[in-house]
Amino acid sequence: MGKGIWVAIDLGKMTSAEIEQLRFALSQPRYASWPAPPIVPGNWRDLTGDVAVDTVIAVCEWLEDERDIRNLAVDWSIDRVRVRPLSCYEDAVLVEMGGHAGYGRPGLINVVVHEDGMALLNGRSATIHDLNEELSPLLRTPLQRLDYVQLFMNWVHGEDGRFQPVGLETELISRLLPGSDASALTSALMPFEESDPPEDSPAIARFTGTVFYGASLFRSVMALSPGGLMEMIDDEPLATDLPVRKESLAGPMIISRI
Repeated sequence: MGKGIWVAIDLGKMTSAEIEQLRFALSQPRYASWPAPPIVPGNWRDLTGDVAVDTVIAVCEWLEDERDIRNLAVDWSIDRVRVRPLSCYEDAVLVEMGGHAGYGRPGLINVVVHEDGMALLNGRSATIHDLNEELSPLLRTPLQRLDYVQLFMNWVHGEDGRFQPVGLETELISRLLPGSDASALTSALMPFEESDPPEDSPAIARFTGTVFYGASLFRSVMALSPGGLMEMIDDEPLATDLPVRKESLAGPMIISRI
């Protein structure tokens, strides 16, 4: 994460007491490890010390200035932060903050940070589409396209939650309640694979793979358009009423039952 991403942000709005509260929380997280895997899989790096503090402050200051969202770190009891590069946007990173939604409910907040601003993800497709208006997605290579698909599907929520691509046994197990037997489902898992769309299609690529939605596992076919629009064009139920580790969306935080 380059220093230039933060250089234009005024770090003067949080009070000294709030900054010290944040610094203490980041140095003494409530749990010994992250309470859940990253919402979007990828090459994540944990931040610690002053880098972690400065990163969270920068996010909070920008959101207060530009989106009138105040006290994000304090209100959501942020005590962890990690980052990963986003190949689907130019000079962008995804910042994930771990915190709590009260009553000991741990959860994760994601913010896309780029040279000209940020986007606080909140489960609505409009947030990503607005970001695409500001910063056109890079969809030239298979890696960029898959990165975008993972971001979009893991953060756009329907009535029963996110449309989570699940192609590995470890990803499936992380969504099931402890002690659940996933052996019967393992053979059905299919990491997303890209294929060419039909010649008459406006899409630039199709992706086929297994998706977790609600308490069900599906094999889905998704179409990706040049501007970042995504459409599910086919789905086949593989398993229903699974013993899932339930998730809920509270504001910008995805809360996962431990």
